[in-house]
Amino acid sequence: MMADDRDWAFSMAYNAILQATRALMFTKGFRPGTGEGQHKIAVQFAEIALGEKFQDEIYIFDKMRSKRHRVIYDVSGIISLKEARQALEFTVKFVDKVVELVDIGKDQEK
Repeated sequence: MMADDRDWAFSMAYNAILQATRALMFTKGFRPGTGEGQHKIAVQFAEIALGEKFQDEIYIFDKMRSKRHRVIYDVSGIISLKEARQALEFTVKFVDKVVELVDIGKDQEK
């Protein structure tokens, strides 16, 4: 599928990161908003919640946010196969880290 629709693969990878970040927001007692600006707010929240240790990951998350916006609303067909693959690989690592943090938070609540 990725070779057929790289834009879609990239967008779905980004969405997984967004949803993982939203889940983290919920576990910290915040309710993510809806509507305009919610994606940027998620990136800003991740930057604060994850801290300096995740600086590189947050940078990539924000770049993916910006590119995904262009793909969805401006220009289609701009994602290369290499970029789609890299996005998927990054997404797996990012989501795994967030899941680990959420699980650690659950353990600390007990």
